Amino acid sequence: MNKPADLRRAIEAALPALRDNPDRLLMLVEDGGIVSAPGRLNFGYRYTLKLVITDFTGHLDQLVIPLRAWIEQNEPPLVQNPERLEKGFRFEVEWISATAVDVQITLQLSEGVRVDVGQDGNVTATHYGEPAEPFAGVEYWTITVKGETVYDNRPA
Repeated sequence: MNKPADLRRAIEAALPALRDNPDRLLMLVEDGGIVSAPGRLNFGYRYTLKLVITDFTGHLDQLVIPLRAWIEQNEPPLVQNPERLEKGFRFEVEWISATAVDVQITLQLSEGVRVDVGQDGNVTATHYGEPAEPFAGVEYWTITVKGETVYDNRPA
């Protein structure tokens, strides 16, 4: 599976505090399964990815926006159907203090894998749909809620 590591890189690129404190971003794969057709080695992973962000002091938009952008590029079927998005992108928030929360985000993900066997017997697995970094070329961004800037990562 490649998507969990790819998603971690995207979140850490958007939120350097999580890159600098990697223990605050926990990732768990649950309810995983394999789908395939008889007579073919190709298969697909289907799983639930749970992200747990601890001691988060930012605005929820700081997590949702990069996640939504990542989903658009890496799991497009999830956003092509509003009903599927509602069921496949869930979150829970627990206040642990007046200024910090623990956030749990649950995503339904899939990955297709093409398996080829060469004439020499070597097996090659190719994962479909591992596009470029969703925020490639974006250095700074700002989140404004009701006219108030709640996040700005531009240098001072």
